[in-house]
Amino acid sequence: MGRATKVATAWELSAKDTSFGGLTLDEYKAQIAKCEAKRETLAQLETLRSSGVKERMLEDESMNEVTFRVVDGVKCAPAHGRNSPLYRAMGYVPYDERGSGLTRKSVEEAREEDGSSNGESQLSVSE
Repeated sequence: MGRATKVATAWELSAKDTSFGGLTLDEYKAQIAKCEAKRETLAQLETLRSSGVKERMLEDESMNEVTFRVVDGVKCAPAHGRNSPLYRAMGYVPYDERGSGLTRKSVEEAREEDGSSNGESQLSVSE
């Protein structure tokens, strides 16, 4: 609003009783006030939004903790457990279906990736 305020100040000091662009000085100042009020409203809404986002993040963290407690309860329940259909339906991989995750390449696969057949890497220079 810097420029509008500067225009209003200059107008008031130099030609207070003159109309410009179909507006009196008071009408122009009223327009400035409406604009400033909207800016203030938006600033307040942005503050509320920021606060709301933080509150939502805290609730999400709390919800995650509660969800972990429920899932842990299913894993520990004698009627269900960590290999149950319920555990799977909740989106988890039952323990008896999990792999170790460890994979090792055979010597032959490693050689094929390097592109050598005798175990030594071959470098080629191209220009």
